[in-house]
Amino acid sequence: MNTQPKRSLLRRIGRWMRWLGLLIVGLLIGGWFFQRWASQRDRQRFLPAEQQIMVNGHAMRLVCMGSGSPTIVLEAGLGDNADVWGLVQPTLAEQYRVCAYDRVGMGWSDAVAGKADSGSIAQTLQELLNQAKISGPYVLVGHSAGGLYIRDYAQRYPDDVVGLVLVDSSHEQQQQRQPKLADDPFELMRQSMLVCDAVAPFGIIRGIGLFDQAQATYAKLPAANQASIRASSYQNATCESLAAALQAVQQDLNRAQAPQPLNDLPLVVLTRGMAEPAMTEEFEQVWDELQHELTQLSSNSQQQIAEHSGHYIHLDQPELVIDAVKWVVRQAAK
Repeated sequence: MNTQPKRSLLRRIGRWMRWLGLLIVGLLIGGWFFQRWASQRDRQRFLPAEQQIMVNGHAMRLVCMGSGSPTIVLEAGLGDNADVWGLVQPTLAEQYRVCAYDRVGMGWSDAVAGKADSGSIAQTLQELLNQAKISGPYVLVGHSAGGLYIRDYAQRYPDDVVGLVLVDSSHEQQQQRQPKLADDPFELMRQSMLVCDAVAPFGIIRGIGLFDQAQATYAKLPAANQASIRASSYQNATCESLAAALQAVQQDLNRAQAPQPLNDLPLVVLTRGMAEPAMTEEFEQVWDELQHELTQLSSNSQQQIAEHSGHYIHLDQPELVIDAVKWVVRQAAK
């Protein structure tokens, strides 16, 4: 039996496999260099030196506008950065000093392991404000999970805080009280971010434009804010930091202990009036109950339904957030 053709075919297949392997390695190396170059280019473009504050050896981004007292501090929701306040911050800055920042690993702030839970976020914010020499009193504004973070801050540093605005805020017990979905969206997203983290350094995530579709959420923002959000989503640390934040928030939103009272601290609770498309009627009903409970945390509070807004009230009806801040400031001055 003549085995020569078979051996010849195997040799050709072996050569093809070696060339294919070399091609893949070359693409990965090229992608790694491209990702590194593009990330550095974007940081130089979107992170001016005056917005970089060193906190415990790590650079954090802090964007402040305006002047006056109290200082308004804006806390973005999970996965968002300071740019998401682009329709709110400039208007408020006409009357107040207003500061927004990127949490560690988000936006243009350096990643720091073990800093994704609400307690660590509150402590890091306090360190950031101290390093930037931005003294209180503060009115804190928090969206979604950011509402949880600013209430944690108010509990830890009560002498510094004169009022809160919760923008469709998360609640400590929402994970255990809301109806269970077939697939846990937090866990699904966390698993996706772990895969994303493995390939992001090779430019694959940037190359396929994984986060481009999500940019539709921010379409109402000024172009500069949109560009910054898109560019920051393709930084190497983004996927890993999102995975850590998702794991931490699952614990933060599944507590046995009810939210801590705020006594008579001025408080506005803004609640979306338009249901989230993927959520059931029962889910939205429980969300409304949780929002009402947040309003009851203070004896000096009000709740407002944003009738024409989904979860991102500060993008759909930014004037409601602006008016809420002004109400809190007036109440704090009494």
